[in-house]
Amino acid sequence: MFTKIELKLRLPPDRVSCLLRQPLLKSFTASNPATRRLYSIYYDTPDLDLRRRGFAFRLRRAGRCWFQTIKGGGAATAGLHLRNESEAQVLKAQPDFTKIGDPPLARLFASTTLRGRLKSPMNRNM
Repeated sequence: MFTKIELKLRLPPDRVSCLLRQPLLKSFTASNPATRRLYSIYYDTPDLDLRRRGFAFRLRRAGRCWFQTIKGGGAATAGLHLRNESEAQVLKAQPDFTKIGDPPLARLFASTTLRGRLKSPMNRNM
């Protein structure tokens, strides 16, 4: 498990180019920004059990690869988000609970009841 730090900004689409031209931002950039199309599927139980416990479970395709990520804990202040994440590459767009290496997360997802109730908004009858 690692801690991910993100700075999340909200601005109108027509202001993005102005932000990217800012000298301070450019001074921290080693290369030109890269754009990638990502496809994400989030899972939870119908009663949002994971969310209530402070977790998120996601599958994401980046290029031809799929990654399974479990996010939990952390804090957010003034747009700065710190979250614990556990991530593993999986073979396809299906959860693979054998890839969960963090012991507390492995115990949480060892529950066959929880596993059986996990659904994505795209496939409620999984």
